[in-house]
Amino acid sequence: LRRISTNAFIAVFLGLILIDALPSTSLFHDRLKAAVDPILDKTGLWQESWQLFAPKVDRMNVRMSATFSHADGSETEWRSPSWPELSILQRFLRFREMEFIDAVRNDANRGAWPGFSRYLASHHGMTPGGLPSKVVLQRHWVTIPEPVPGDRQKRLWPLPMQGSYVLYEREDRAN
Repeated sequence: LRRISTNAFIAVFLGLILIDALPSTSLFHDRLKAAVDPILDKTGLWQESWQLFAPKVDRMNVRMSATFSHADGSETEWRSPSWPELSILQRFLRFREMEFIDAVRNDANRGAWPGFSRYLASHHGMTPGGLPSKVVLQRHWVTIPEPVPGDRQKRLWPLPMQGSYVLYEREDRAN
């Protein structure tokens, strides 16, 4: 009985992953994906769309930063990791963190910015004087240039960030 239940669990697990990971091929497949989506969300197995490869290649490197202003007038800063600067092992180990950063920076997820800024303040902005009095979240991006046929030159990384703007600003007036 134990062997049968283990094999059934593995079969169901692989089936769920296949349903979610394979590109949608029919209305039936879309309905299956919709049915298993809540299970995958709750277990953390949901697979986002993979834009590393064709037909829609990801052409933008994105980072976030937070500037913490403290009551004594000092400032500290947090920056999300730069993907091109990470080793292969670091990329593997921090993939979910990078996906989270990429998702939280989107305007569609602006509801997460206040909570994310509070998290960053308590985990990265603390000083002996306590929590920062002001947090400014920013997103930064650089567009990756298209490859030129025959160009085998090594690209310098990181490319300078082309754009930046404030996502969210919170000031604690009690301090």
